Amino acid sequence: MTRIVAILSTYGIASFLPIYFILQPFIKVDLPGLPITYGDLMDLLLTPWIGVGVFALLYLSIADVSDSSVKHRHLYRFLFWSFSVLYVEGHGMHLAANSIGNNVILNTNPRLAHSIFLFDEPIGHLLWLGGALGLALVTIAYQISYTTQDRLTRRQIWLILICGMLYGVSFALTIIEGRSALWAAPIVVGALAVMGYRWFRGKRELSARPTWTFFLSGFTFLLVTLGVWFAGFGGFIEPSKFLQLGP
Repeated sequence: MTRIVAILSTYGIASFLPIYFILQPFIKVDLPGLPITYGDLMDLLLTPWIGVGVFALLYLSIADVSDSSVKHRHLYRFLFWSFSVLYVEGHGMHLAANSIGNNVILNTNPRLAHSIFLFDEPIGHLLWLGGALGLALVTIAYQISYTTQDRLTRRQIWLILICGMLYGVSFALTIIEGRSALWAAPIVVGALAVMGYRWFRGKRELSARPTWTFFLSGFTFLLVTLGVWFAGFGGFIEPSKFLQLGP
């Protein structure tokens, strides 16, 4: 349990680090002699390992603390690897298209510009963020399928709830930047509905379900952030555009 708490807490804090997940898209300085920005390099080297690596660690750690054998183990493995592929493929597609788009002139061929936009925004973000949500949902279901005698302390529960909040706010900003709020929000609402149903049916074991607790907090604050953003700006204006509105 301690290992799972450490993984989730580190993930929540790391996902909220402004220098990486929030300010990373705005680091526009090129590497010496290369048409690649430092932001793109950070995105290339860190994002896939963090985004998929965390869930791989959780996948292994959940089984280690369990005292039961999970049903449908092969199905979970298939789903985990499938969403991992979607995550990495979508992220790579988005990163490449975005980097190319940053280096082409504004009056480029309309067909080329449209192709860059499609692979950067609708296709790349659909696969990338869809993979991220899928990994989260599979991990939640995977842990619920296990039983354990270990219990979290009250301090650990609060730590996970707070780190989940940080994750939720950061993920919401990523979703808004990727113009994906309209399809991602219903998925999160559905996930919370299922989790709430299990809660009221007597599965109220926050102390035994750290992953469930983390994403309960995360998804809740994700929706809150989307709602506040929409109400405050009259729509899902991208954070990068918002920061460019000043003098």
